[in-house]
Amino acid sequence: MSIISISGLLKRYGKIPALKGISFDVRHGEIFALLGPNGSGKTTTLEILMGLRSFNEGEIRYFDAAGQQKVGLKIGPVFQTPVYYDNLTVRELIKYYSQFYVTPSNHVDKYFDLVNLQDKLDCQYKDLSGGQKQQLSILLSLVNDPDILFFDEPSNALDPQIRLKIWDIIRTLKSEGKTIIFTTHYIEEAEALADRVSILSKGEILVTDKPEEIIKLYNDNFKVEFTLEQPVDVESFEQFGVVGMSFFDGVYSFSVDSINGRLMQIVKDMSEKLSISKITIGKSSLEDVFVRLTGEKAAS
Repeated sequence: MSIISISGLLKRYGKIPALKGISFDVRHGEIFALLGPNGSGKTTTLEILMGLRSFNEGEIRYFDAAGQQKVGLKIGPVFQTPVYYDNLTVRELIKYYSQFYVTPSNHVDKYFDLVNLQDKLDCQYKDLSGGQKQQLSILLSLVNDPDILFFDEPSNALDPQIRLKIWDIIRTLKSEGKTIIFTTHYIEEAEALADRVSILSKGEILVTDKPEEIIKLYNDNFKVEFTLEQPVDVESFEQFGVVGMSFFDGVYSFSVDSINGRLMQIVKDMSEKLSISKITIGKSSLEDVFVRLTGEKAAS
């Protein structure tokens, strides 16, 4: 059952379309990812859903758990670069933001251990590390007990250890029944967290589904990658019966449904006629589909 339904969403900046009539829905209790390269429209979409930015055309509808259309769902935003009062302590910031809501101010006490800030309550915001600031931002997004949490690039520019901690927090919030929508340009983040993913490029949604279903949809079961000592045009591989050859950053690649005798013969034929310096055969991933659809490598 959907908590948000978006239909034909169009956003222009002057004459330039940032969103080109996108449509998707988000279900109650799921983690939904908007995945795309920089400039694809992820953050614009998120800001529109949060009511921070207007749109030109389209419809957005919100629903309660019973499926009834509803106005005024409570949201919890976690911005990519949050800005708070530097000289206020963690405790003071919680009190300050709690006063805007009818939810009891001690509502977030149960999350202190989750965000690992129980020993930082009397530290000023300016003295927190980048990871601690992000975890505080998550804590403050929970003060009104929101129906939906919006994360804009939740682990961008964080070190791997803190990134994994943020992921654990998001999974815990989902286990409590929260609906979570997040933007990311990290493939592994979408695969690790999202129940469903929309891949965006240049203001358009290219596909929306579970990550594993997106891979199946494009029949990318296995991927062959190799490099050549002497590069050749991708059209040259048609003589070997290879379909869908791509070339990116010095690496040739194509996908196959299975590893069988025909594939081994293709590899043998290419090895005899071309100077292959390295070749690998492995399972395809969401990144392979991402590159195929957007023409861009994902961040890592």
